[in-house]
Amino acid sequence: MRISDKDKKGIITSLISSAKSLKIELIQIILFGSRVDDDKLGGDIDLLIEIDDPLKTNTSPEEIIKKFKLDLELNVEEQKIDLVIDWPGNNNNNFINLIRSKKTEVLWKR
Repeated sequence: MRISDKDKKGIITSLISSAKSLKIELIQIILFGSRVDDDKLGGDIDLLIEIDDPLKTNTSPEEIIKKFKLDLELNVEEQKIDLVIDWPGNNNNNFINLIRSKKTEVLWKR
């Protein structure tokens, strides 16, 4: 896994704080993409973030991603971070299944 301990801590702290402020439950944070492969160079940080159903709090997935990205920009040195969120009942299963079929690394799990 090619991510510094400082960035990993910043990601986890930021996302837990963001989820708490949005009153949503964070389930786990998963790193995927090129940063999981130690033999590759460069690349952005790709994160799959599993949350509880956002509709329970009337918060749209777009609002959640916007808040997560804003907080990550303030707390993580690496600025190129791509986010994908998943929750029970999400209809974007094909892309989520593709991510899960590849090598991933769990950064945090409740």
